[in-house]
Amino acid sequence: MNITTENLKDYTKKLTDRTILTEYNISFFKFLNTLDDSTKHLIKNSKQLNQMYDLFLDFIIDSSQHLDIEEAKENIKELDTI
Repeated sequence: MNITTENLKDYTKKLTDRTILTEYNISFFKFLNTLDDSTKHLIKNSKQLNQMYDLFLDFIIDSSQHLDIEEAKENIKELDTI
C-alpha cells in the first residue's frame, strides 16, 4: 500500500479521535466511581443533575462501544446501578 498524504491525514485523524475518546472515557469512568452516597442521592433527586449524569453515562457507553473497550463496558454495568 502506498502511503499518501491523504492516507496519513486520515490515519492521524482517526488516531487522534480514538485517543480523545479513550482519555475522556477513562476520565469520566474514574470520576463517576468516586461519587459518594450523598452525591449519588443528590443526582437521583435533582432532575437537571440526573439529566447531566445520563448524558455523561451515555457518552461513556457510546464511546466504549465505538472503541470496543471490554473492561469499560463491564464497569458501565456497575455505574448504571447508581
